Amino acid sequence: MAEPAEPPQNPQPTVNVRGRNRPYLECRRIRRRDYYLLERVGRPHRESYLAFDSLAGEGGSFFQVLSLPDGEAARQLRRVQRRLKSDAFPRVVEWQKHRHQIDVALTWIEGISLADYLQNIREGRRPPVEPEQAVRLVRGLAHGVCHLHRQLQVNHGDIQPANVIITSDPSRLRLIDFGSAWTTDWT
Repeated sequence: MAEPAEPPQNPQPTVNVRGRNRPYLECRRIRRRDYYLLERVGRPHRESYLAFDSLAGEGGSFFQVLSLPDGEAARQLRRVQRRLKSDAFPRVVEWQKHRHQIDVALTWIEGISLADYLQNIREGRRPPVEPEQAVRLVRGLAHGVCHLHRQLQVNHGDIQPANVIITSDPSRLRLIDFGSAWTTDWT
């Protein structure tokens, strides 16, 4: 007797990301753009995704999509993000309120977290940084934090290696994850 055929599996949908098909979790529309949510990123208690918009720029662009409950935390994040106009920080591309949720699309900072970079050094997968290079990188980060505090009147609230990205072109340290940040005029 022949075995019954298995029902066909629904393949996970894919999107073309720079010539390669990648599976995505969902396609979320924010204002006038479609963002393909590729994977969850960041902390487990915060709904944050690496997303791709295939129509943004030549070959598409990566973004971070945050979903927050509409409340004080979302309002505080919007107050902070309105002040972050520099390329040194993630910027809001667009946002929208949907029912009791706020969806925010932010520029994606490409690189490796300082936490992962240091772990690679400890495990011997990467050579240590030259002292002069380390001083240059930390000095640039300190300058950015001073600018954040003095000119923009923003406190990050959670500076740690996981929230610092080492970019490769040019090599520098950039802060991410402003979810704990606040404006000094709000304190």
